[in-house]
Amino acid sequence: MPMAWLVRDTKVLASVEVADTFRTRLFGLLGRRGIDGALLLRPARSVHTVGMRFAIDVAFCDGDLRVLRTRTMRPWRIAAPVRRACVIIEAEHGSFERWGLRPGDELAVHGEHAPPGGSNGAAGGPARIAAAARARLRRSDGERAAGRAAPEPPHERSEPAERAPRRTSRPHVSGDPPDPTPESGGGGRLVLVATPIGNLGDLSPRARQALVDADLIACEDTRRTGRLLALVGVERRPLLRLDDHTEAAESGRVLERLAAGATVALVSDAGLPAVADPGERLVAAAVAAGHRVEVVPGPSAGLTALVGSGLPTARFCFEGFLPRRASARAALLQELRDERRTMVFFEAPHRLAAALADLSAAFGADRRVAVARELTKLHEQWWRGTLGEAAARAAAAEPRGEHVVVVAGAPALAAPSDTEVDAALTELLAAGASVKEAAATVAARTGVARRVAYDAALRLRSPRPG
Repeated sequence: MPMAWLVRDTKVLASVEVADTFRTRLFGLLGRRGIDGALLLRPARSVHTVGMRFAIDVAFCDGDLRVLRTRTMRPWRIAAPVRRACVIIEAEHGSFERWGLRPGDELAVHGEHAPPGGSNGAAGGPARIAAAARARLRRSDGERAAGRAAPEPPHERSEPAERAPRRTSRPHVSGDPPDPTPESGGGGRLVLVATPIGNLGDLSPRARQALVDADLIACEDTRRTGRLLALVGVERRPLLRLDDHTEAAESGRVLERLAAGATVALVSDAGLPAVADPGERLVAAAVAAGHRVEVVPGPSAGLTALVGSGLPTARFCFEGFLPRRASARAALLQELRDERRTMVFFEAPHRLAAALADLSAAFGADRRVAVARELTKLHEQWWRGTLGEAAARAAAAEPRGEHVVVVAGAPALAAPSDTEVDAALTELLAAGASVKEAAATVAARTGVARRVAYDAALRLRSPRPG
């Protein structure tokens, strides 16, 4: 979708994505976790939030971008059409309050590519927006009216027996798999392709073939992906930059290609896309639109480091990159302090020393850790020890290359002895707690089963007088 700026009285309110095709208006914010700025739908008279994940502010505007009405919509709501509205502006809930947007405000869109013959870069100005929106609405209204009033021409009418059977979908029943390809999804495919994390020999034949078969390749860096294609002997394909900054804007374009029946490959600079890399929102939008999504598995830095760490692998969690701000990083590590599963983190070289120091402070200096550097590359390196040792080592010498940090989970708490349980219960009972209250408190503190604590409290309770 084209990107532009939403302006009021020469003041820029936010960046705005312009959805002016049927498909981009249909899917809007569907599948996204949020939006930076705003989304402008034209022509449009009504809006819904079915399938959305967050509340939005909605402004109904006329063709001159004058705000007619504003409202807040929670997920799974449908708004009635607003008379005279031709354009709708959507933003995350709370945006209109920050902007001071009110009915009667006159807005403008600047920076959108002007149509041929336009005299400036402001999408042709409010007058052109108004004329185009009103014309498209009149045209769509006229087509609907003609469809209701005019009989079908004889040469286009077919007998009922010759009509193609109408495709219907039966309700999903527990135990039945859902329809793999909904009717509205079109014939396109989104293929997530894993690429090497350092060693070119790790690209599988199936991954190479997926790149050969793609009509379009969405990638983080077109130059790096172009070099990869050249190295593995794949003829240059159309490349679309899709990174953290462009994913929201370009996902609509990819959905249009999928709806037209194209095969789109999604790759990251290294490893599996959508894992600590762009692609999550695009995949969610493609699934929501009913398109076929396939995965070509392959190299993964996180799993490679995990299985080579020497730490337990039966249960683990992937945390990706730690927050950059020290306060946010400390808060997250405090939440993970008692995590029993093995934890996998990614970290950049210039933040490794601070991250290891914070991990040591939160988890304890004696917690086991494995640090993997430059996996599958010429200078691959592994280091295993404790967090305290790792933090001191990183502080002494400037690390280089990308790192994966694998940290052992928190040790299991030692089961309390019967004497310790009895002592805790006796203290609570003497203080006036009931048997039930004392048992619940001790069970929460020590981890002993509540039934065991309750039976012990009954045994210890002093006999009633008389």
